[in-house]
Amino acid sequence: MTTAEHRAELERQLLESEQRYHAFTELTSDFCHVCSRIANGAYRVQWIGGQFERITGYSEQELYDFGCWLPLVHPDDRERIAAGLLKMADGDEVRTEFRLVRKDQHVRWIREHNKCVQHPSDPDQLLLYGTARDITAAREDALALQAAENAYRTIFNATNDVIFIMDAQQGMIIDCNKQALELFGRPREELIGANPAQLSPSDHSAFSFEQAQRYILAALEGEPQLFEWLCARPDDTTFWVEVSLRAAEINGRQRLLAVVRDISERKRLDAVLRESEHRFRALVENVPHLPVQGYDSQRRVIFWNHASELFYGYSSEEALGRQLEDLIIPSFMREAVIQGVQQWIDEDIPIPAGELQLQHKSGQLLDVFSSHAMLRNINGELEMYCVDLDITQRKLAALELQRTRDAAQAATVAKNEFLANMSHEVRTPLNGIMGLSQLLRTTNLTEEQAGYMDMLDGSARNLLTLINDILDISRIEAGSLAIQQTPFSLAKLLREVAALYEKPAAEKGIDLTVQLPDDLPPALVGDPLRLKQVLINLVGNAIKFTSRGGVSVQIHRLHDSSQGSRLRFEVCDSGIGMAPETLQKIFNPFTQADASTARNHGGSGLGLAICRRLSELMGGSIRAESSLGQGSCFIVELPFGRYAGEQVADDTQPAVSILQLEPLQILLVEDQEVNRTFVQRLLERQGHRITPAVDGLMALDLLGREQYDLMLLDIQMPGMGGEEVLARLRQTEQASGLHLPVIALTAHALAGDKEKLLKSGFDGYISKPVQIDQLMAEMARVVAMKGTFHI
Repeated sequence: MTTAEHRAELERQLLESEQRYHAFTELTSDFCHVCSRIANGAYRVQWIGGQFERITGYSEQELYDFGCWLPLVHPDDRERIAAGLLKMADGDEVRTEFRLVRKDQHVRWIREHNKCVQHPSDPDQLLLYGTARDITAAREDALALQAAENAYRTIFNATNDVIFIMDAQQGMIIDCNKQALELFGRPREELIGANPAQLSPSDHSAFSFEQAQRYILAALEGEPQLFEWLCARPDDTTFWVEVSLRAAEINGRQRLLAVVRDISERKRLDAVLRESEHRFRALVENVPHLPVQGYDSQRRVIFWNHASELFYGYSSEEALGRQLEDLIIPSFMREAVIQGVQQWIDEDIPIPAGELQLQHKSGQLLDVFSSHAMLRNINGELEMYCVDLDITQRKLAALELQRTRDAAQAATVAKNEFLANMSHEVRTPLNGIMGLSQLLRTTNLTEEQAGYMDMLDGSARNLLTLINDILDISRIEAGSLAIQQTPFSLAKLLREVAALYEKPAAEKGIDLTVQLPDDLPPALVGDPLRLKQVLINLVGNAIKFTSRGGVSVQIHRLHDSSQGSRLRFEVCDSGIGMAPETLQKIFNPFTQADASTARNHGGSGLGLAICRRLSELMGGSIRAESSLGQGSCFIVELPFGRYAGEQVADDTQPAVSILQLEPLQILLVEDQEVNRTFVQRLLERQGHRITPAVDGLMALDLLGREQYDLMLLDIQMPGMGGEEVLARLRQTEQASGLHLPVIALTAHALAGDKEKLLKSGFDGYISKPVQIDQLMAEMARVVAMKGTFHI
């Protein structure tokens, strides 16, 4: 064969070989390449085949134009791939993965296998043979699988429950989450490979290896298991868990999946609840005198404690299952009870607790206080429970208390009536005595007669003081003396007290001083009448028991607030003083220092008791400081309100003088001749014209025939009393439009008498015994209201 023929044969064989290789590479999913290294270390494509165009989007010719496929590598991977190729030498093989940018700019992941060899005809030249495969789908699957694995692992470790993955054949733990390490207090190495029985107390047969295997086998047979298991930590502390065990296929293998939850707290609470329920049931069952019953939604008895047996007469066996209304509900209440229970069930309107009568087995009605509760049992069914309290004795006690209260009220009424009658019966003759005494003073008396009159007046006034003290202490003890809150001038009140005792103090040759603070409020709010009564009593006592020196009244401001002020009144004397044992009892009623006190100084022993009671009623206190022979000091502390109005009038003279009254035509209605005569004569000496009437009927007759400027009307008269006379007069005046001023003359001086009479229509009020100066002042005030006076 010639040389030319030999070459032609070789070319033919080479062409056939290339055709066969091209055909083979076209059948693969890869593309292949042969590159030669050029002078600068780069490579140039000599041959390309396979799925290059499908994978890259470029034609083979475009690659030949690039010279090499390296420009197709993603920019972030290109430097790494180029550096790797540059380091390759003869015989080196390199497997690598990189990103390739297709012609359409989509990125694909490529896995390439390259081998470097010498050129067969030129040992100095290196050839690079390589195959490249598109692994984008596989890589995405791997990433998805990794993401799923990461998500699974995150959930595996993030769940609050313990998770064990166990070998299905041997029942050993092969994986666990971090919660298992925390709950069991063991490192991972101790848990992996352990059987559940090894995590339990060794002395508990109920949690043995055999028992664990029974649960495992049942789970492998397709029956999920849920059970409680007692576990132990290395320090021998035990805890309860709830295990949910089931078979599962993981990574193609059959496994056991155990979800373990710590239920120690639940078990503890269950034990507490059971103990509480046991204790409650024992309490309810055995507590005496507290019947408790339970009923279902059909009102059938489901609970009947021992106290109910004793109280209602039915044993538990007799009561259980019976209807409420047929057991203890009286016939007159049955319909209402049935409706009430049903309304509670249907509309959630509870039956209120309260007193009612229920029926004993014998038919006897029992007084009870019944409370009710509607509850749901563990099945969600409604149950009503009733707790009944036997109030029979309480009802009897209430009736007895009411009888006692009625008797006490009747006694109080009788006492008040007695006091009112005694006041009237004593004041009426005393009014005559004092009135005639005043009348006698208007006549020409000898010096001796005047002295007798002074003694008579003194005795009468002492008797009046005693009567007033007895009435006051009785009213205080009966709680019928009310403290008023009215604005008043303290300065004026103190001047009046001082004026009352200026003459007695001067007659004994002792000084009487009153000292007010410079910053005293111009007006206070309190009860000026009772304050004046306390001060008069204290100042009068001080003068009575002082023969040398003096008596002082001092007022101090203790503190102020937005509501008012608290003041301290000190009434001090330089008198005989008291021993310490006397100080402890002087504020008790009818108590004096000793028998000689009453003999030498008089008095009933009620004054200081009244002072203490009045001070306490006004919200204050009183105390005494004294030494025998060194004088005494009585200290009263009282609160007063702040007066927000204008300054209270502090006049030292009455608004209308008695002497300014012009002669009046006066109707005097008084059934007692002595009292009528005394008042008539005194008023006539003042220039007034008096028409006397001995009873109410006569007064009405005179009113129908004559006109009068003023009427003085006794309240308690035989036949028609003063209040009825006034009522008829006012009724007549409604038609005429006239108004006759009427002053009540009464021996009734109890609390509320004055207010009651003024409210009924009287214009003025004078209590007996009548003091002529008080009567004239009241007449002036009443007449001034009508306008019959001169200025």
